[in-house]
Amino acid sequence: MSKLLVLDGVGDASDAARSAMAHIAGHAYDVQATDASVLACDPWAQSTALVVLPDAAPAVYTEAMQRVHTLAGGKKTRVHAALLPYILCGGSVLAMGGAATFACPDMAGDASMHGGPSAVLGHACSAEVLETFEGAPGRASRVVLCRVGQGKVLLVGCGTLCANNAPALAPWLGQALGLDVASTAPRSITNPPRLTPWLLASRSQALLDQFTAPLTASPFWDISQRAPFLHRALSAWRLVANVHDTHSDYAIVQCAAPAKALPALTDACLNADYALYQDALARVPNVLVVLGPDARLLMPDDAAQASRVAPYFVLPHYFDALQRARAAMRHCPMPWPHTPSEQVGDLLLYGQVVTSTQTMLEKNAAFLRACPLGTTLVATHQVAPRARGSNAWISPCGCLQFSTRLALPARAGAKAVFLQYLVALAVVYGLSTLMGPTGACLQGRIRIKWPNDVYAQVPEKPADGVCVTRTEHGETRHYVKIGGILVHALYMQGKYDLVVGCGVNCLNEQPTTSISKLVRAYGSGEVTQEQCAGAIFAAFDSLVHAFQAAHYSFAPFAKAYQAAWLHDDQEIGLEDHGNVRVRVVGLTSDYGLLRTAPLGAAVRASDAEAWGDATQPGFIDLQPDGNSFDMLQNMMRTKT
Repeated sequence: MSKLLVLDGVGDASDAARSAMAHIAGHAYDVQATDASVLACDPWAQSTALVVLPDAAPAVYTEAMQRVHTLAGGKKTRVHAALLPYILCGGSVLAMGGAATFACPDMAGDASMHGGPSAVLGHACSAEVLETFEGAPGRASRVVLCRVGQGKVLLVGCGTLCANNAPALAPWLGQALGLDVASTAPRSITNPPRLTPWLLASRSQALLDQFTAPLTASPFWDISQRAPFLHRALSAWRLVANVHDTHSDYAIVQCAAPAKALPALTDACLNADYALYQDALARVPNVLVVLGPDARLLMPDDAAQASRVAPYFVLPHYFDALQRARAAMRHCPMPWPHTPSEQVGDLLLYGQVVTSTQTMLEKNAAFLRACPLGTTLVATHQVAPRARGSNAWISPCGCLQFSTRLALPARAGAKAVFLQYLVALAVVYGLSTLMGPTGACLQGRIRIKWPNDVYAQVPEKPADGVCVTRTEHGETRHYVKIGGILVHALYMQGKYDLVVGCGVNCLNEQPTTSISKLVRAYGSGEVTQEQCAGAIFAAFDSLVHAFQAAHYSFAPFAKAYQAAWLHDDQEIGLEDHGNVRVRVVGLTSDYGLLRTAPLGAAVRASDAEAWGDATQPGFIDLQPDGNSFDMLQNMMRTKT
């Protein structure tokens, strides 16, 4: 769960509430404004950690909650009909000021509420008064935690206090609701974050030359005019190129001994004024530092120096992990045809604080063309991360975030949808089979939610928040989201350039769980981001080559995908088809559509026809783009 939804359209306090949430929780959650129609009609519950109801007159909330909305299938619904089940299933709500009075009329009283209210939103609850303080002149105000079903509602009587004093919210949200509000930006990453150089690294000089050669031929652009703070630092390096690209300006510099020059360059970038990056039209200056195979920074015996330069992603450790994972693949049985190769991750750009790995590739035409296939960008923190649809990609420290450049011939452009399925398989099988004994305990516990999410089985159902509970092989299992995938296709020069983005919670235990925490729960050993990256990239590389060898058919991967996904014969409703009930049985091998069958059909997910092409009659096949899978309600809805 990565979203904090702040209800908009109920008064002037919405903006202040959203600003307060962003201030204390924006590092770990996607803080979004939303309206009543979204709460009533869209599948938001599964990905939402908190719903915030800002201060407004109780009468405003009475009207907003009871207003009738129409779902895509024609069914009528109200906000209350969606909000209460979310709470009962483990969700959290913060109601401030008049919203708290609407949820619990007892909050309007002047006297101290020793036992707390007995009902919230019309449902029985147990309550605890956390704090009493002076609100309006002569009136006491309370902070009350109400437990409703498996969820929680935090009632704050004074809306003005919360809107104008964001730090006052932090202890209540952290201690009472269990949200990640105590963490701060990683050490040496400024708050607000300021961009750092990209470190362009490879153990292949040929790959570095392949990347830099076309950029050196680009028209010269004096980046010092846009970023005068770089002038002094650049004088310590050999300038390879200044590029004025489609979206960004960047200087490419090279030094054989970066240990001396890099600290000065890093200081210059950290002390720069990057306030303009918040303007969507601003051109953000970047610096790409080329680290060749002869640079001491890439040598295994210089890992200590490398960790001082880039403490959150140590380059020698990463390249060693990639090499080990590729070696392990030669001996590990894989559930698909595979040939270890060397492409994905061999040329790496790492940035400690960047705008967005996805945007850097997507929006800069010269940069994208220069990147050899398999070039991968990794970041510790993104100040403007990207995600599918209207979602945002949360960027907490400890999350492995990467984007990889691939390509498809024009004739195979319709097959780009399969790349998100292949990345998901790479996460599932890379982590569980290519990390040695450390990852072995993850086998069968990392799963796929169609079309582009990765879930993990947790030992116990979380006390707070929403998770997916399923009965499998007679056992009740609980799953929470740990990763997401985004694929962007761009037709250019007779082929499709693909930017494949992914984020996986490796070390960050918020907002759900992490690979590290799972390993501690199910096995033993230490998990590092470099180790996870090497395993995922090696598996993804193998999958891409097998995909190409199969003439871009998904058939060789169907068995592995079925074993990993969460949907075998799952009964769901199709909102856009009159809420008709169907069973999920497979994917079409030609265009990657989700295959569903009527409940009375004999076909099952274990049958070959469930994974055949899209021309077979009797099925309802669904596009991955434009549809969202609400696992809590077992419902397929139109993606917004």
